[in-house]
Amino acid sequence: SASIQITISSDTIPPVAEAGPAQLQVGCNDFSTLLNASASSSGSQYVHRWQLIEQGLATLDTQAVVIPIPSSGLYRHIVTNTDNGCTASDSILVFRDPPVSAVVTTDPVKCFGDLNGAIYFSNVTGGHPPYYFAAGNKPFSSQTTYTGLAAGSYSLRIRDDFGCFWNSSVTLDTPVESSVSLTLSDTAIELGQAVTLQAVSAPQRWPLSEIHWLPEQFEYTPLSLLQTVYPEVPVIVTGK
Repeated sequence: SASIQITISSDTIPPVAEAGPAQLQVGCNDFSTLLNASASSSGSQYVHRWQLIEQGLATLDTQAVVIPIPSSGLYRHIVTNTDNGCTASDSILVFRDPPVSAVVTTDPVKCFGDLNGAIYFSNVTGGHPPYYFAAGNKPFSSQTTYTGLAAGSYSLRIRDDFGCFWNSSVTLDTPVESSVSLTLSDTAIELGQAVTLQAVSAPQRWPLSEIHWLPEQFEYTPLSLLQTVYPEVPVIVTGK
């Protein structure tokens, strides 16, 4: 009898999966950095998949070599050789800084024309410290309090150490301009006669904490807009 020897070779060589470095830090405003597995095996017989693993489950499963980074997490790249069914995988842990945010509070301008408004930055989160702040046309600095401000609108900006930005705006309202007018019962009187003075403040809805009458030579009723005086010489009376 005759015998024939047949050698059958098995193709069990796995593909190469290369997801990149073990860890990757991405800034909060960086949307150009990609997950790139182009160093893995290539060719028409290879299928490439990216997965995002959360609590042991693949919440993202995309057939691609290069993908954008939607969030922080553990990403796994899987390469399958369709000729022999062998697979290989590699993982990369991505840290994306959360967006910068802050709490802004203000002190209003107290009276019309005053320069006593204020803006305060606090409770800054996200991004990557240290943080730098700017209000209005001021340059970036570590200053978180801006005082001596006039009424108006102010742009607000925060920049972190990686160049991530937070932008907002705030308006310090313009107070109503106050005024006072004065009326007299008469501008020409005989010696010893009384003159009634009536002051009218605007806006009239405002409560008045102080009322000053001049000149001080007369006796005035405290905190009253209505006064009666007895001038003995020509005099100019004012209220404020």
